[in-house]
Amino acid sequence: MVDAHVVLGKVHAQLGDFEAASASWRRALELEPEEERAQAGLRAVQAVQSEAAEGASRRQILGRGVAVVGVALALLVGAGLGRATDGGVIPPVPAPALATAPPAPTALPASTPGPAVEAVRQVLQADPLGKHSIEIHLLGNGVRLVGTVPSLALKALAEERARGVPAIALVDSSGLRVSLPPLAETVQKALSADPLIGLSRLVVETVGEEGVTLRGTVDGPEGKSQAERAALAVPGVRFVDSSGVLVAQPPLADRVQAAVRTDEELSALEVVQVGNRLRLLGAVPRPELKTRAEAIARVAAGTEPVDSTELAVVPTEHEVQPGDTLWSLAGRLLGNPRRWEQLYQLNRDRIAQPGLIQPGMRLRLPLNESGGDVER
Repeated sequence: MVDAHVVLGKVHAQLGDFEAASASWRRALELEPEEERAQAGLRAVQAVQSEAAEGASRRQILGRGVAVVGVALALLVGAGLGRATDGGVIPPVPAPALATAPPAPTALPASTPGPAVEAVRQVLQADPLGKHSIEIHLLGNGVRLVGTVPSLALKALAEERARGVPAIALVDSSGLRVSLPPLAETVQKALSADPLIGLSRLVVETVGEEGVTLRGTVDGPEGKSQAERAALAVPGVRFVDSSGVLVAQPPLADRVQAAVRTDEELSALEVVQVGNRLRLLGAVPRPELKTRAEAIARVAAGTEPVDSTELAVVPTEHEVQPGDTLWSLAGRLLGNPRRWEQLYQLNRDRIAQPGLIQPGMRLRLPLNESGGDVER
């Protein structure tokens, strides 16, 4: 009867019913406390159950434990299966086949030749991935990528290209690390090297993985725009926060005033700065002088806008043309022909008689509609 319980425990163990196997072996030990085969079976079951309790990550050990127990029990029990007992000979019990999980695919070296690996290697050698060292390991019907790239975008691109190879069903990129470059330092160097004055005074800080923030002061709106463009041109920078960049108001008025006064006919003009805008104030006697003042101011101010709407064109003299009379000139230049006498009074030193004005004669004109005289 002892052998029968030992064999029955072996059968239960092979079927994975460890509780029934343990019960049979304990029954055998009750009949024969020194039964070594039953003791060995119980120890094997305890070991397998202990390993299985360690967690889901070691569940495969359970399957291997069953197989080990089956082999061990076969060795332990097989020798005594044909031994005579009180009731005769117990025939050997055939062991059912145990289902085991297929072995996990083994990663082969990156240099292992094969069409799949070569196909993936070719697509990863194209720009912009070609300059980065990425190893390719065969993994069953897939590949595993190992190496380092400087951005998440490049890692995603490597995965996409590898998946695009027809023979590849799986891409494992867990071994492809992303080593983010020191964006702040790189952007700071790019700004310092920019020829536009003032960019080197900006402070750069990294925001997240692909952004930077700029703080500081630049000279003019173009300086701020150039800082943004230079930062975005740095590889790895996807966005730039320039809300902390202040635009300084350079002292342009004095520079433009000095430039305008180099022209004697414009020396009376006044230049006023409002923010980053310049305003030209005063009056000039001819339209071409206004155009000249605007051009000089723009050159002296650089790219800053120049407002000349308050720079009036007020003629102070008129050269008499054939057919001109004081009456016609007053109507055309002063808006009322009855103001001819005002013209005569301003030019008495030049006009002998009101009706005698000659072509080529230069007549003074009132400075404004109120009749204010021009300075003699």
